[in-house]
Amino acid sequence: MFLKFVLLLKALSSFVSAYQWPNYVMDELEHLLVDTYGFNDGGFKRAITPCTNYVGGNQTLGRQTSAQWLRAAFHDFTTANITAGTGGMDASIQFETDRPENSGAAMNDSMGFFSPFANAHVSMADLIALSVVTSVGGCSSPTLRIPLRGGRIDATEGGETGVPEPESSLEETLAISAKTGFNQSDLIALTICGHTMGSVHHAGFPQVVPESAVTPDNLGGAIHFDATPGIFDHKVVHEYLSWEGQRGGALVTTENITVRSDLRLFTSDNNATIQRLATSQDYFKQSCVDLFTRMIDTVPSNVHLTEVITPNVVKPVNVSLSLDNNGGVVFSGYIRLLSAPFSDAATVKISWLPEGSTATASLLHTGGSLFGNTLYYGFSMPVESISSFTITVTDGNHSRTFDNNGNGYPIQDNVFFLPDLSSTDEDGNVVIKAAVLTSTKLVNVSANIAVPTRMIGALGPRINHVVVQLSPEETLGAYTIFAYIHAFDRGVRELGKNVAGPHLNKLVSMWPTTRAWFNYIRTPSLPKPSSLRRVQLWLILGEKKYPSVVDFTEILMTMLEKVPIQPRLGAFRDLIMQEPTDRVANISVHNMITDLERKTSPYIDLMQSLTQRSFNSAPIQTSLFARNSIQCV
Repeated sequence: MFLKFVLLLKALSSFVSAYQWPNYVMDELEHLLVDTYGFNDGGFKRAITPCTNYVGGNQTLGRQTSAQWLRAAFHDFTTANITAGTGGMDASIQFETDRPENSGAAMNDSMGFFSPFANAHVSMADLIALSVVTSVGGCSSPTLRIPLRGGRIDATEGGETGVPEPESSLEETLAISAKTGFNQSDLIALTICGHTMGSVHHAGFPQVVPESAVTPDNLGGAIHFDATPGIFDHKVVHEYLSWEGQRGGALVTTENITVRSDLRLFTSDNNATIQRLATSQDYFKQSCVDLFTRMIDTVPSNVHLTEVITPNVVKPVNVSLSLDNNGGVVFSGYIRLLSAPFSDAATVKISWLPEGSTATASLLHTGGSLFGNTLYYGFSMPVESISSFTITVTDGNHSRTFDNNGNGYPIQDNVFFLPDLSSTDEDGNVVIKAAVLTSTKLVNVSANIAVPTRMIGALGPRINHVVVQLSPEETLGAYTIFAYIHAFDRGVRELGKNVAGPHLNKLVSMWPTTRAWFNYIRTPSLPKPSSLRRVQLWLILGEKKYPSVVDFTEILMTMLEKVPIQPRLGAFRDLIMQEPTDRVANISVHNMITDLERKTSPYIDLMQSLTQRSFNSAPIQTSLFARNSIQCV
C-alpha cells in the first residue's frame, strides 16, 4: 500500500499544473489536448483517428490529415524572420494558400478543419500548434509529448513569401531556414521528422509524382515517404540510408532531378545528420520533439506565450450557478479526474465557502485521452452563498485536497450568467439572461459577446467583441433577472428563401445529394452532413450528362447573391478548387465566388454569427455564452 501511495504522489507531481483556474486560454487548449474520445470529447483528435484517416472526404484520394497538419504547420512557421521579430506560428498561412509554394490540399484542408474550434481564447495559430502536438502524440507509440503553450496571436494578412519549393536551390532553402533560426542540420532533421508520415501527391505536385501513380484506389496519386506512413517512427531514415522500400519518398527518388529537394538537403552535409538520427529510435524521436517544440514556439516578438500546458489530474468542467423555480441558487457541473493517477473507485467531495458545506459528486461518465482515461463526476446542489470551492479526492486509504494552488476555485454569486434560461435558435432569435443579486443595487448590466466573423481570403474567423445591454425583466427570490432579447428580421430570411428557392430546386434536381449540403449552408445551426464533408461538385462540372459549367455558375451566382450565406463562400470555393476535375471549370467557379466575396458585404450580423455551431461540438460543451463576461456597474 505504501508503494501505491508513493507512485500516486509521483504521478501527481508529473501532472499538476501551476496555472490558476480559470485561465480560459489554457483551459480550452487543455480540453482539446486531453479530452479526445468518449464523454466530453473535444472533437479535435477525431480527425486523425486512425492516423491514416483523411477527414476531408474520400479515403481513396490518398491524403492523410495527420501528415497534412505537420505540413501546414511547417509552412506557417517558415515565414518567420527572427531578426525582424515577425512571422512564425501566426496563422498567416490561411491568407497564403493560393501561393505556388503552398500548393496541394493540405493548407485549406487543415484551416477548414481548425476554423470551428477558434474562439475568443484559442487562436487559429494555437490550433496549428495543437495539431502538431496531437499528430505526433497520437501517431507515436509510446506517446511522444511535445510541450504545448497558448497565447499565439493570429495574423491579419499574409506573411513573407519564400517557403522552399521542390525546385528551390539548396542555397535558397538554407537562406530561408536561417531567417527562422534553424541551421542546416536543424532543417535536415526537421524535414525528415515531418516526412516520417504521409506522402507526396501527383494532384499537388505533378512535377514530382508521375500520373502513373494515380489508380482507382489512389486517386490523388500518393507516393509514401516510407512503409509506415501512419506511424511516427524512424522508418524513413533507415529506408533512405539502406536505399530500400520507399528510399525516402518521391522528393528523393523522382526522375525529375530538379525537384529532388529532400535528396539535395539530406546530402548537403554528406548525410551526417541523417546518420545521427538513425542511431536509435529514441534519439530520432527526441530530436523531432525538440525541433517541433522550437518550431511551434517561434512566434512574432510581440507575442508572449503561456507556460507549458500540462494535463490537470483534477479539473472543474462547466461549473456554473443557476436559479431554481423559487429563486434558490444551484451549484452544478463536473469534476474531471485522470485515471493516471486515480482509479474509477475514487470518491470526490466538494467543499465551498463561506458556508463551509460539503457534498459528494458521483461518477457519471468516462472518456479517454492520450494521458489516460477521464472520469467525470457530476454534482448539483443548492447553496445559500458561495465564493470559492475545493475538491477532495479519496482513492483507497489516501486523500488529497485540491485548492487551486492555495487560492480555492473562485466562483461568485452576486452576478452570474444563466445558461439554462439563455438560448439561440435556427431562426436567429437570441436570448441572454443573467442573475443579479438585488441587494447589490446594480442597474447597468451588459454582456460582452465574442462573435466569429468571416474574413475575406481566409478560412479562419476574426473574433469581434460586441457589447449588448441587458434590461431588468423580473425578480426571482433574492435576484433580479436581466435579459437581452433579439428577434431576427424574418423578412430578410424569407426574401432569401423565396428568391433562391427555384434555383436551389433546379440545382437539387440536377444532383439530389446536394440537398443536405445546401441545407447546411442556408441553416448554419444544422449539423454538417457527415457523408458530404467533401461535396464532389466535379461530378456536376466535369461530366457531359450534367449542365455545362456556364449553366451551373449562372444558377449558383443567382442563388448566392440572394441568400445570406456569405460566411460559407470561402469554404465553398476552396472545396471546388480541391476536387480533381477540369481546372478551367474549377477556376471559373473559383473566380465567380471570389468576385462575390469582394463585391457583396459579408452578411454576418450578430444574430447569424451566434447561431453558427460546429458539427463536432462536445456533448457537454460549455454554453455559447459561458465564456463571455457579464459586466455590471
